[in-house]
Formats: sequence, structure tokens, C-alpha cells
Amino acid sequence: LEELSILGCEYAVVPGIPKERRGIESVPYLIGKFNQWGAASKAAGLRFGYHNHGWELEPLDGSTMLDLLTSGTDAALVDFQIDVYWALVGGADPIALIRQLAGRVPTLHAKELAKGADQKDTTIGDGVTNWAELLAAAKAAGTEWLIVEQEDDPANAYRDIRRSLANLRRLTAEPEIAAQSEP
Repeated sequence: LEELSILGCEYAVVPGIPKERRGIESVPYLIGKFNQWGAASKAAGLRFGYHNHGWELEPLDGSTMLDLLTSGTDAALVDFQIDVYWALVGGADPIALIRQLAGRVPTLHAKELAKGADQKDTTIGDGVTNWAELLAAAKAAGTEWLIVEQEDDPANAYRDIRRSLANLRRLTAEPEIAAQSEP
């Protein structure tokens, strides 16, 4: 936390849970740790969060790991960094997740699921996500950062990030400004 503060970071985010902690028996331990780390982060002037993947959305004893973590943690201490791509791969509606966790999603992984059955990611706006509705939900939920990420085509990383950013800028532009900038 001290290093994050020195670097000027605002958030401390756990990027995932080890495989051995991905069962229902680990839920009380994880909730306790997340609340503890959230309190320590808050005391250090940071917000604490957890980044989801697809497995947290799989059925787990009548619920999901993500549901158990969100309902068991203190909303004043623990945020969730929803990854749009992984929510979709896990069979969830990322828009519904963002709405459900309003006030707890300060950062969002803007990552796109490609069309088709191969579950690859693609550039923002070129996949299955309803970005207009998702971005409206994120804004209403208090999301401050959209983090663009793409993993599946490293050979074209610079081209793809430019396209994703251009599409995201177009999607987040004010309607009258966007209309003026269209050719």
C-alpha cells in the first residue's frame, strides 16, 4: 500500500484468486481478507477492489463466487473491477452486474468478446457488447476509469489498441460533438 501511494495510485486491485482458493470453502476466508485489505487500503487513502474472471460466475452451491463475495464484503471497503469480456464468457450480463454493484465499480475493464463461438477478445465495438447501454450504466454506477485491454492478437497490439480507443472515444463522446466530428 505504501508503494502504491508513493506511485500516486488511487486503487489497489487483486487481479485474481489462486486455483486452490476458488471453492465455496474459501468464501469466508476471502471475505475476511478482502474486508481487511479494504480497511487497510482506505486508511492509506486508496480504494480496494477485486477483478473478476469467468469462473467466478459459474454456479456454486446455488449462487456464484462473485455473488458471495459481493454480498459478503463491506460495500464501504471493497469494490469490484468488472471485466466486461470475462463477465460475458462467464455467462453474465455485464450491464446488470454494473447496475447491481453501483457505487462499487470505480474501474472497469473495457474488454470486448468477439462474435462467434471461439470466445476470443477483439477490439471494442467490434464484438457482441452493447457499449452504449454499458457505458451509460457505468456512468450511472460512478465508474471513473475505463481500462482498455486485449489479449488475443499480440502481433497487432498497437493497431488494435488504436482502434479500441478510437471506438471508445466515439462511444463516449457527447452526441452533438460526435455528430460534428463525423465525416
